Amino acid sequence: MTEIKLTKTDIEKGIRNEERNEAMNMMNSAQKANSPEFNKGYDDIEWDGKPKPKKVPLPEWYCYLHVNGRICVKRYRAELQRGDIDEAIESPNVIRVVGPYEAKDQREAVKIAKEQLNADASN
Repeated sequence: MTEIKLTKTDIEKGIRNEERNEAMNMMNSAQKANSPEFNKGYDDIEWDGKPKPKKVPLPEWYCYLHVNGRICVKRYRAELQRGDIDEAIESPNVIRVVGPYEAKDQREAVKIAKEQLNADASN
């Protein structure tokens, strides 16, 4: 067996190659971790292991402008109340119906209703 003599340069090259290989392996692992296939089923977990907060949909509202000038704002639940909007549209006492639309609370729903009704009146 022959003896191999390594110079300082050879050793440094070897170390750099190992570092490069390690960096490439880390990069490949990161690419796999970001792929949709790898993350299938883990979309709701953050990197620190804690579950992500669930996105809660905003409540839906609808409103109508009564002939007496009153704006009525009501919560809307699609599975239960589609008939209510149709009834408001057909009512002779209702001038205009807006919605359904999303708002975080009743105050915001009233604000959106006024904006929509004013925009419709100016057109």
